[in-house]
Amino acid sequence: MKSGYVFLAAGITAFSAVIFAGTYSGGAGTEADPYRISTAADWLELTALPADWRAWFVLTNDIDLSEITPMPVGNNTIRFNGAFDGNHHKLHNLTLALNNENFVGPFGYIGAGGQIKNLGIVNVDVQGHEAVGGLVGRNHGAIRSCYVTGSVRGHYWDTGGLAGSNIGGAITACFTDATVVSASDYVGGVAGYNLGDAITACYALGTVNGQNFVGGLLGANDKGQVVHCYSVGETTGISEVGGMAGINWEGVIMGCFWDIETTGTMSNGGGEGKTTAQMQTQSLYTEAGWDFQNVWTLCEGTDYPRLQWQIPAADFVCPHGVHMEDLAYFAQWWLADECGEDQCAGVDLNGDGVVNYQDLLIFARLWLQGL
Repeated sequence: MKSGYVFLAAGITAFSAVIFAGTYSGGAGTEADPYRISTAADWLELTALPADWRAWFVLTNDIDLSEITPMPVGNNTIRFNGAFDGNHHKLHNLTLALNNENFVGPFGYIGAGGQIKNLGIVNVDVQGHEAVGGLVGRNHGAIRSCYVTGSVRGHYWDTGGLAGSNIGGAITACFTDATVVSASDYVGGVAGYNLGDAITACYALGTVNGQNFVGGLLGANDKGQVVHCYSVGETTGISEVGGMAGINWEGVIMGCFWDIETTGTMSNGGGEGKTTAQMQTQSLYTEAGWDFQNVWTLCEGTDYPRLQWQIPAADFVCPHGVHMEDLAYFAQWWLADECGEDQCAGVDLNGDGVVNYQDLLIFARLWLQGL
């Protein structure tokens, strides 16, 4: 009888391990061997296994999520405190229609130990009640080198293109090109509400519409720090509407700018309003301390600043994007050999010391990226 109980207990334990530990496309969930997210089924598995929300993950390729209806990863009860490396890949076509739910986004709630980096969320459609974002509903963790395109709609407080609310978290080197709409307050192109921590080197391109405390980048900055950011999207609302921030409560907004022509507003809760021509001039930013050696790049007179991590390897010359100007530049180096440390001005794309058909194949794969 006793041995039978032990056997039954062992079976239950093994069965539980199968239920609560994901398999994904491989990996062990550790920093050295993260779980590999390679398919829509893997993403669905991640959303359904809160026991794994403290593990390490890596995205191995772009994934189309249009055929699944997942829930967010992380919630107010069990936050995502793991690490997710997008590995410069994208999640495409995710729809979250959760209009009566709070903390809505691909990641619903990121805890203080959570980390998200190098991830693109493309053509997202997120709808929720409160704390709604294109990447995360509420963030307490660290987000770096991520971006969002698509649309985000909230019905109550805290709606943002990237994060509905950023509370004690850090958002660094991210951008959004999303339509952000709310029927209520605290609405922003990157975050609806920022409390007590840093948003650094970020920008927002999309339109933003809400009621009160509406900003091109931030709805409200509450004792937080916003450094070297800009916004250019049309921004509309009822009161406390600003090109950069709707309102700034005892926070710091430093070296930040918004386009007074494209946002449609001269007012702001912080930062400086500039014309489009001024916003496309590098000296404006260098005089404010922006780093164009390691963080930013700019094609003057044709575009706003972009983050260096955005630029494809084959985008050799201005304007931004891999197209005919870059092909002409590539051709000048054709069959060059003895490429040194500068890899023939970057044209030796595979780093083997010569410019040949192997580099041309890489160039072709990058064609029209970054436009």
